[in-house]
Amino acid sequence: MKIWITSVLLPVCLLAGCRSRPVDEGARAESSPEVASTAEVAPYQPSETRYFDLIHTDLKVDFDWELEQMHGVARLKMRPYFHPATKVVLDAKGFVIQKVARVQDGNEIVLRHTYDQMNLEVTLDRTFSRNDEFELSIEYISRPASLDTLVPVEAADEPGLYFINPRGEREGVPRQIWTQGESRGASGWFPTFDQPNERCTQEMHIRVADTFLTLSNGLLVGSTRHDDGTRTDHWKMSMPHAPYLFMMAVGKFHKEVDQWRGKEVSYYVEPQFAPYAKLIFGNTPEMMEFFSQKLGVDYPWEKYAQIVVRDFVSGAMENTSATVHFDGLQHDAREHVDETREDYISHELFHQWFGDLVTCESWANLTLNEGFATYGEYLWKDYKYGHDEAEYHLQGDLESYLGEAMNEKKPLIRFHHEQPGDMFDSHSYQKGGRVLHMLRYYLGDPAFFQGLKLYLTKNAFTDVEVDELRMAFEEVSGEDLKWFFDQWFMKPGHPELDISHSVEEGKWLVHVVQTQEASDPVYRFPVRFELQGGQYPDLKEHWIQTRDTTFSFEMGEGMKNVVFDADNVLLADRRAEFKPREAWLHQVLQGSAYGQRDGALTAIEGQGVSEADLDVMLQALRDPFWGIRARVVEMLASAPEDVVLKSVPAVQAAMDDPNPKVRKEAIMFFRQEAFIEDGKWTGNDVAPINAKLKQLVNDTSNNVRRIALRLLHFVEPAAAVEFVERRLGTATPLLAPVFADILVKENLGSSMGLVERFIGPEQDFATRGDMADALELALESKELRPKAMALLKRMASDDPTWWIRYAAFSAMTSALGNDPEVREFLLERSKVEKVPYLLNWIESVLEN
Repeated sequence: MKIWITSVLLPVCLLAGCRSRPVDEGARAESSPEVASTAEVAPYQPSETRYFDLIHTDLKVDFDWELEQMHGVARLKMRPYFHPATKVVLDAKGFVIQKVARVQDGNEIVLRHTYDQMNLEVTLDRTFSRNDEFELSIEYISRPASLDTLVPVEAADEPGLYFINPRGEREGVPRQIWTQGESRGASGWFPTFDQPNERCTQEMHIRVADTFLTLSNGLLVGSTRHDDGTRTDHWKMSMPHAPYLFMMAVGKFHKEVDQWRGKEVSYYVEPQFAPYAKLIFGNTPEMMEFFSQKLGVDYPWEKYAQIVVRDFVSGAMENTSATVHFDGLQHDAREHVDETREDYISHELFHQWFGDLVTCESWANLTLNEGFATYGEYLWKDYKYGHDEAEYHLQGDLESYLGEAMNEKKPLIRFHHEQPGDMFDSHSYQKGGRVLHMLRYYLGDPAFFQGLKLYLTKNAFTDVEVDELRMAFEEVSGEDLKWFFDQWFMKPGHPELDISHSVEEGKWLVHVVQTQEASDPVYRFPVRFELQGGQYPDLKEHWIQTRDTTFSFEMGEGMKNVVFDADNVLLADRRAEFKPREAWLHQVLQGSAYGQRDGALTAIEGQGVSEADLDVMLQALRDPFWGIRARVVEMLASAPEDVVLKSVPAVQAAMDDPNPKVRKEAIMFFRQEAFIEDGKWTGNDVAPINAKLKQLVNDTSNNVRRIALRLLHFVEPAAAVEFVERRLGTATPLLAPVFADILVKENLGSSMGLVERFIGPEQDFATRGDMADALELALESKELRPKAMALLKRMASDDPTWWIRYAAFSAMTSALGNDPEVREFLLERSKVEKVPYLLNWIESVLEN
């Protein structure tokens, strides 16, 4: 699964998990191999004990859209795992159980059962041994809309089955049904053993109106039309996989068909995005070939489908052979210029090997799924777009992890956690990917990828824990790697480094100090140094094994610089690195990788860009990688004014850069006080810039258009307003917030009509949140306030997403404070609002 963070004001917990069989947590803690670092320890969560081996699941389902219910018949073929059994306990959340029977020779033997809305306990009609296979038939009704009144809150957070606009009440929103199993949602729509260490083959018989398409795992092996205008699609997955990876989706989609080595590769999008399906997903077959070749294991499933649904709970989910994506993946050709969202595609595809073919045994081992999928993003970028692009992405992963680790450092493999959802964080994802990257560089590519091939082939269609990954690498490399796995997988934290360079008596000295807490471990790791200048570059590899280490290099003729961690591999927080400024400037231009050049720019930025640096900075504006060019423009914008003014010709040229991210930074460069004062251009020669802005408001990039239009409004309001008013009728969700902001600032009534068009639930979260911001600004206008207040009240009352309602509430109180109209409205909403966070927030505002 790939998680996204919504752009609205509140962090939202997207994933939650539950356990259907609580056990003695004290006993778990005593047996835990993981040492707790604090007095309060989360419960120990082992791999689930398997009392049965689930062999096959056959589901027949049809839907009541009006009631948001699904009628199902589940036939579960199983055998006792080892010990003889007289009872079966299945995970089943919030069902109406209509009948439970054992099927024998085509006949049903009705069985006694008890049910507590979480667990279905079935009493078998005789004792079965591990050699006895039997089949249960369970008729039931799934009621996801009622779960919050039937089961504990953590279970209700994962209903598993989702009806989108089931009664057609949300204008512009398609009617859809889709499922989400990870981590404990599968048991919300069919009875099963809802754990990652279970797996079985699967069949789905989905009855829908004949106007709908369906999708599930495996192949569509048949469709039967009925006299009542419905159709039953029969999907069959012939290879075993975990229940949390089961999926189905129903809706009116356009299906685009591609292929890879004769297997169907398909893309399901809403009909209006049909022209862009290949643009969005078209690299998938090439990815499948690349990953198959790189891993030495061919894509294992019968087909690969990707479907985009509305209101999905996260970014995407890697259901076996059928990935579900959130609707942000749908976009047109202009949006594609700014953001392809291809990381979602590569991430979920890599999961088809790591997570689906080989599945983590327990959620404690989640990084064996998510760390690999995150690393798959890097591998694809490196292959398709070059090493600099991949390193830029990898640096973002490091920053994401370090940001989270500032609050709490956790082991990658952690059996102590409250709920499975707690595992879905930047440790499991980004740290996991970076640790794999270090292991790759330590072992070398041949051993690393041969190790992955062995791991995948030896453990195919099974569940694993981290030791099985370690042993695969040990078998291939012949080396004991327990030290590496203990240090990076089993223990929390990372090295924190102070690095200083000096030149003494013909030697270049690099002094490295591990500054993490004395109670934290001293890390052991290899590090590569690159010696640059003259007859160089030359790579030297050394080990750090103590808190305080000094390395010495002979100063050859022309040597100008030594780069620590030349390949930017190390998972570490470099708190400080000091070396002569000339060395940093040399590294900006001569660094052999993005990480080197970016690291040098970071060091120079920390000291402040001066006029003496300008020649190097301007040369760096010709760097082959856009990330360096954009970074240089950003740094020049914060330089002293004399440097800024001397940079104008070069930055002006960057407004024509082939990369839109560089063009955007170049526009932002001209928003500072050196050029604008009181919303007007200063006396500098900015006529060419002004003319360029009027071109860039029509740029191929929406991001460039937005920032150019905002700057144009600063310096020539009439031109900006004229541009906006000519395009009001064709405003898109990406441009509408900027249009609204400009019209509101000009106190124009047309702003409210525009906002009203874009606050409906059919718009994405970001657009609705931006419109709440525009309405907050409009509350400051006497003329616009009545309409703005009415629209905010509508959002706060009717929006189906609680954090959008919060954004509307917040806009009112931020702009108007303790205004009587606001208080009266909050009091009204406190009587009907159901979300606890919002209720508490409203109460706190009313108390003040």
